[in-house]
Amino acid sequence: MRFAFLLLMVVPAAFGHTGEAVHSRFSVKENADVDTLLRVSSELSNDCGKWCLLMANRRAHGKDPRKFTLSIDNGRRAGFCKLCGLMHLEVNGYLSRDLQLNRNCVREYADGERKGVEFSLNFDGVVMRTRFWMRPGSPRLWAEVCRSGKSLEPVADVKVGLTALPSFLEVMNGKSRFDGYRRSVRTASRCVKPCKRASVPIRTDDHYFIFQDEDYDGSAIDKGVGPVAVFLEADCKGCVRLNDGWLTDLCLTPNPKKPLRFSLLEYPEERVSNDEFERRVRREELNRE
Repeated sequence: MRFAFLLLMVVPAAFGHTGEAVHSRFSVKENADVDTLLRVSSELSNDCGKWCLLMANRRAHGKDPRKFTLSIDNGRRAGFCKLCGLMHLEVNGYLSRDLQLNRNCVREYADGERKGVEFSLNFDGVVMRTRFWMRPGSPRLWAEVCRSGKSLEPVADVKVGLTALPSFLEVMNGKSRFDGYRRSVRTASRCVKPCKRASVPIRTDDHYFIFQDEDYDGSAIDKGVGPVAVFLEADCKGCVRLNDGWLTDLCLTPNPKKPLRFSLLEYPEERVSNDEFERRVRREELNRE
């Protein structure tokens, strides 16, 4: 009887932990296809959501040189998606897209209940490590960018660009429409309104950034899929870049001597209106890691 009682106490706890755990699937393919020299896929999931990160060394084609790309493939054509790269780095004037990812410099990452992926790129002697992970109980994808101890050169300047396609890419007569949108960005204290072209500086009270569309607000089946968000874990200089085009950018210029940590949020398996998404973001903001 005593054994049965202990078993009843242990088993539900074990089952609960398993249900909340982060699951990771990691794969690397060299010479994956005619366009790709190296392709790395990291799929992370828990009970709250799923993220699939794709890293690739693209082959040169004609006048286009080979390049490195990092994107999210959560199964849709909006938000953080394959149609646009997720993150671009510039370190001491060198661009991540001009580099190549070494097979030995990408691996799975685990720290306690966290699971994810990490990789390093060499910017002419400055090695920058980027790490992505999920943790139990949250739909968010966390990230950290920092200088690696393997660097041979000092880092003087770091720029991090994050890009998303808010809500919808309209197709007219078989062709994608790339301008004429009313994209906006909402933060904790303000809304950066749609405009032709603008580079709006970040304020210290801008802890998160909701990339949304004023027309395709996710409220109905013909209104797109809804917004996405970026959370900053600490104050950071930078700007929001808006235009009437299809993409929205957050450009960050962190202190090069400190890690930059942020997280991403989207709901790829459901349509979420602008208002509902903001309510969820405000709840998430209370759960800083």
